[in-house]
Amino acid sequence: MARNYNCDLALMIAPLRDKSSKRKMHGLPTSTPALMPAPTKGWYVGANIADAPAGTAYILDNAFPQLDYIRMRRGSASWATGMTNATVSTIMTYNGPTSSKMFAVVSGSIYDVSSSGIVGAAAVTGLNSAANLEYVQFQGLSGSYLIAMNGQDGAQVFDGTAWNLTYSPTANTSNVTATPTGNTTSTSTTISSLSSATGLVAGMLVSGTGIQAGTTIVSVNAGALTMVISLAATATNTATPLTCSNATIVTNISSMTGIYAGQSFTGPGIPSGTTVISVNALASSIIISQAATATASGVTLMFYKTPPISGLTGNPLVYPWIFKSRLYAVERDSLNVWYLGVSSIGGAATQFSLSSIFKYGGYIVAGASWAISSNSGLYEVFVAITSEGEVAIYDGGYPGDPAWTIKGLYKISKPLGRRCILKAGGDLAIMTEDGIVPMSSVMTLDQIALQNKAVTAPIAPAWRTAVLARQGISGWQIITWPLESMAIVCLPKAAAGDNTQFIANARTGAWARYLGWDANCFGVYNNQLFYGTSDGRVMQAETGGQDDGANYTWTVFPSYSHLGSKAARKLVKMVRPRIQSSFPITPQVTIKTDYDTTAPANPGANPITATGAVWDTARWNVDVWPADLSDQSAWRASEGLGMVIAPVVQLTLSTTQTPDIRLTATEILYEGANSLG
Repeated sequence: MARNYNCDLALMIAPLRDKSSKRKMHGLPTSTPALMPAPTKGWYVGANIADAPAGTAYILDNAFPQLDYIRMRRGSASWATGMTNATVSTIMTYNGPTSSKMFAVVSGSIYDVSSSGIVGAAAVTGLNSAANLEYVQFQGLSGSYLIAMNGQDGAQVFDGTAWNLTYSPTANTSNVTATPTGNTTSTSTTISSLSSATGLVAGMLVSGTGIQAGTTIVSVNAGALTMVISLAATATNTATPLTCSNATIVTNISSMTGIYAGQSFTGPGIPSGTTVISVNALASSIIISQAATATASGVTLMFYKTPPISGLTGNPLVYPWIFKSRLYAVERDSLNVWYLGVSSIGGAATQFSLSSIFKYGGYIVAGASWAISSNSGLYEVFVAITSEGEVAIYDGGYPGDPAWTIKGLYKISKPLGRRCILKAGGDLAIMTEDGIVPMSSVMTLDQIALQNKAVTAPIAPAWRTAVLARQGISGWQIITWPLESMAIVCLPKAAAGDNTQFIANARTGAWARYLGWDANCFGVYNNQLFYGTSDGRVMQAETGGQDDGANYTWTVFPSYSHLGSKAARKLVKMVRPRIQSSFPITPQVTIKTDYDTTAPANPGANPITATGAVWDTARWNVDVWPADLSDQSAWRASEGLGMVIAPVVQLTLSTTQTPDIRLTATEILYEGANSLG
């Protein structure tokens, strides 16, 4: 039978009042009530523990500070499996006009993980497994594209349907040949009576007996089986075939969808710069502009809707971003940036070198566009950040614009990886060794003074400890989950089993810490939060009441309070956490005193039992559905003696139900104690 705690409280308070009056008559201690609001200002270790602001917490684990309460975080559950058993290094999302996709990068392969369950074959394979893909979604001339780069392989392009428009030929390639059946004269530029004109197109090189070096086809008349060549032939006869050796026919292509003349493509045995000359959809074949070398059946050819990025040696581009309708990308291990034409995702790239600007060396880590407010309104600037913590800001259309000028060069602490930038409202947040600093403050303060303006100032010692423990380890990421107003800092793993993330309320700046998620990267897809594990899976976060089947513990350790009296010692007798929950719970309450920073041991798992009607078994018009939230507040005996008090609330969960557990405040009953105890 459920207890009526309100009735219990009424029965308790009446004797307390009666005893209080009697105790006062006899000069005995009386019980004094105190109220501590939930620490919605978040995790705070940025000052002396004795001077922490009210409404903060010394420890706030697996909790999220909302505006008006602290909620226990939810668990995580497996979303996508069947990939290589290796670290998921990147989660990429594509949001098109009519559809959306989510992709996971594992060991050099890209998998479609848009749907829950076992994934199919990788959409892209063969990428450098040691290089992380960085990506951006870009609106090009003919559609919206997801563009990913790793500084080792060519740019990977997803157009909403397929990656790189990949098709596989199932037969070997062969040179296109044509055999005349009639003589030609030395002054004629027409080859007549061709046995076949299939595959012959203008621009192809022609060779054979009597054909001068450098001769090309000017035009072809397939109906008349004739062609016009650029130089006069000498004594070409009907017995000698002519070979068009700079073009190749690729036959038996598995799919012709999306292939068209003028398209660039690559593949084994295909020379750089090869394009499609003509397409024969009925014959499932194409003519290409250069002779293929040993292209075999079953290999993969990659066709691009626009030409691949050219003008560079190799594939050094990494970290793409957009500035004023142009695609920019960092050149790996350099102080160079490359950019394309307006709304282009391929073609000739132009170099923009910043080596003469940055005086501390290093390499460019990341870039961004940033809208600055001025007296004349908003204007967009170009931002580049180096590994040594230099930030350059430029104004203008693009680096080749006569109006392109540098607006400022600033110094910050070293950034933490390439995923160090977060657009937050009208500002840029940059994740550095000294904390997360706003770009608006970078422009007005020096590196030392910036630490006081860091968004992470409330957790500065914890931030410094995390940075020192992860020197030289990649995997830092900062991302927001707008639906929950949540900012997430994914920390690299300092050791095996290190499953730590720093979490902030993006509206209030209140911090917390999540423990238990084996997360290497995060992504937001269809308004839900996901992360990639160390064993090749994608997990949905903030769902259920288990972490991949394991228990997890909520710990709210508020900053110490004098409870309104700095002079007197207090003997705490009872505590009542004001908790609302979606199911019955029994939290553990521990009184900590006099700045003891030792966290209590985690309690055992709270047994969860269903309450009210259960779907598919309830009786219509008889059973009652459980309330969304019910009051779980109850007075609990919990003693402690000290000048300052901190009631620690903990709860361990292990349930398939998704919890909604909220701490609003904690009530305390204590007695005054004399100086001798």
